[in-house]
Amino acid sequence: MVDVDGFKDINNILGPAAGDDVLRAIGQLLVAEAWSGTAVARIGGDEFAMWVCGLTAEAVKPFARQLLAKISELAPMGHEDMRISASCGIALFPHDAQEPVELIGDADLALHAAKAEATANVALYSPALRTDALDRRLSSIDLHRAVANGEFVLFYQPQVRLSDGVLVGAEALIRWLHPSRGLLSPAAFLPALEGSALAPQVGRWVIEEGCAQAARWRRQGAADFRMAVNLFASQFHTGDLPREVEESLARHGLPPEALELEITENIVLSDHSTSIDALTRLRQMGVHIAFDDFGTGYASLSLLTRFPVSCIKLDRNFVQAMLQAPREAAVIAAILEMGRALDMDVIAEGIETEAERAYLAARHCPEGQGYLFGRPMPAEEFEARLGQAAAFVPQGAAERDAGSRAC
Repeated sequence: MVDVDGFKDINNILGPAAGDDVLRAIGQLLVAEAWSGTAVARIGGDEFAMWVCGLTAEAVKPFARQLLAKISELAPMGHEDMRISASCGIALFPHDAQEPVELIGDADLALHAAKAEATANVALYSPALRTDALDRRLSSIDLHRAVANGEFVLFYQPQVRLSDGVLVGAEALIRWLHPSRGLLSPAAFLPALEGSALAPQVGRWVIEEGCAQAARWRRQGAADFRMAVNLFASQFHTGDLPREVEESLARHGLPPEALELEITENIVLSDHSTSIDALTRLRQMGVHIAFDDFGTGYASLSLLTRFPVSCIKLDRNFVQAMLQAPREAAVIAAILEMGRALDMDVIAEGIETEAERAYLAARHCPEGQGYLFGRPMPAEEFEARLGQAAAFVPQGAAERDAGSRAC
C-alpha cells in the first residue's frame, strides 16, 4: 500500500489540478514498475495498492524503498520545485494472511505505522499493529460511553501563596472513573481523548464543572478563590471558546478573574492566529491565561510577548532539580526575573519538600503547588480541608511519600 504524504497540502496550495496530476504521475510510475503477475490499483484518495509476485521476504523492503525513491523524483506539471514523498505499508502472503481482504487490511495497518513513524517511510505488518488498532477502537468506544454516562470526574490540587501558605486556588485535573478498571489517571486516557472528536465536548464540561466548583467555594467563604482549568488544542478550532467561557461564568455568577485557563506549547504552536484571537478576547474579559510546562519544549520567548499570557507555570522537572543542579537553578532564577519584568505571575509546580518551598519563597516566587501542600483530591475532600483552619500548610513527609506522583 502506497500513500502520498501531505497530499491535502498539495491540493490546498497548488490546486486540485496539481493534485490530480500527482496522482496520475504516481499511477503511471507504479504501472511502469509492474511486471507479469503484478497488479496496480488506486483504491481511494491518494492511496494506491500493488499486488507484487516473485519477491522474497528479504527483497520486499528494498523494492519498496526504490519505488518511493522514484516517486520522490517526479515533477508533475513541470513543478520542478515540488517535492513529492510517499509512505509504504507491506503485508506478505501467506505469512501474514491468506484471504485477500485481510491481506489488504494488514498492509493498510502497516501503512499507517509507516506514516506515524517520522524516521521511516516503509513498514512491515506485524500482529502487534492489529492489536494496537483494536485497542484504539476499544478506547474510542470506551470514551464515547464515558462521555455519555458521565464517567469523568475532576480532582483538585491546591495552589498556595509561598510567602505564607495561604490558599489562593486550585488546578482542576481530570480523572476517569472507569466501570471496570477503577479510577484512571490522565496518562491512561488523555492522549486518546486529545486526539478524538470528543475533546471539545469534554473540554467544555471541564470548564463548566470547574466554574461551578469555584463559585460554590467562593460562596462558602473563599472569597478570592481562583480555579485553573486545562484546555485542549481542539477547543480553539471547534465552536467559540470565549463565548462558551463567558456563558459558563455568567451561569455560575463567577467573576472572570476567578478563572485561569492553562495552555501548553502544542496549543500556541499549532495555529497562532486562531489561538491568539481567542486568548486575546478571553484576556480582555478578565480571564487569566497561564502558560503550562514553560521551558520544556521548543516555544520561543517571543511567544510571551505575542500571546496574552498572565502567568508562567514552572515545570516540576526544574523545581525538583534546582537544589542540586546549578543550571536548573539558573533557569528558575531567569524565569522568575522575566515574570517580574513582564508583570506576570509565576506558579512553581511539583513542590514536594520544605526546602524547595523555602528556596522558591526566598527568591520571591509568588505561588506554588505540589505534594507538599496536597495531592489532587476529590471535591468533597478538598471542600472539607477548605473549611479547616490552616488546611493547606505543608503536609507530613509520610503522607507525601505514599504513592506515586500525580498527573
